[in-house]
Amino acid sequence: MRPASLAAVGLALAGLVPTAGPATAEPAGGGPPSAGRSPLAVHEHQRLDWGRCSPEQRKLNEAGARCAKVTVPLDYSDPGGRTIKIAVSRIRASSPHGRRGILLSNPGGPGGTGLANTLALRPSLKDVAGRYDLIGFDPRFLGESTPIS
Repeated sequence: MRPASLAAVGLALAGLVPTAGPATAEPAGGGPPSAGRSPLAVHEHQRLDWGRCSPEQRKLNEAGARCAKVTVPLDYSDPGGRTIKIAVSRIRASSPHGRRGILLSNPGGPGGTGLANTLALRPSLKDVAGRYDLIGFDPRFLGESTPIS
């Protein structure tokens, strides 16, 4: 398993942007923000522990995808408060030496899961899938992300 860093950049999901990271998992967050640092800084550059997807995601596992969870604030106006986990999936670029970045599939809404959307999109992206990791996710409170409570 290779963890990857993800930067939170959007409000609804924190716009996941993975980059290569070290081979060991590290806890999310980095303590309270320091002066001059964004209150969301503790959620940026998380180390994700990529592993097999859940048994319910059989097709993702068969496709060689890896899954992880990213920690985000429940309420972005209170970034130091309660957090939830967003389930993400990744199908690595088939040509890692020519890798250019990621393509993030947003399931839209309302109410749809998207962890496995990359499988449906993959055939139409065959010309670029070799150079981009395909990222899917289950939005807040849906699928394998933290349920609403």
